[in-house]
Amino acid sequence: RELLGDARRAAARVDELERVALRLARDLARTYQQARPMVRRALNQAIFATITIRGDAIERVEYQPPFEPLAGPAARRSV
Repeated sequence: RELLGDARRAAARVDELERVALRLARDLARTYQQARPMVRRALNQAIFATITIRGDAIERVEYQPPFEPLAGPAARRSV
């Protein structure tokens, strides 16, 4: 019985985290702009594998595997 209660609490926590993540992802640009530098860094590391910058321009972007399919072919090419 106690184990079942623990499992239900864990499932409820996962559901809550999923709701928060989806809310933040709904407007990722705003989430990023309002975030503290440490959170921005974490978002960058979660989404991007590499970002190549030359001068003042982004030259190439590579996404982390979970985000690669969402980016689409145009986003995978050099910027």
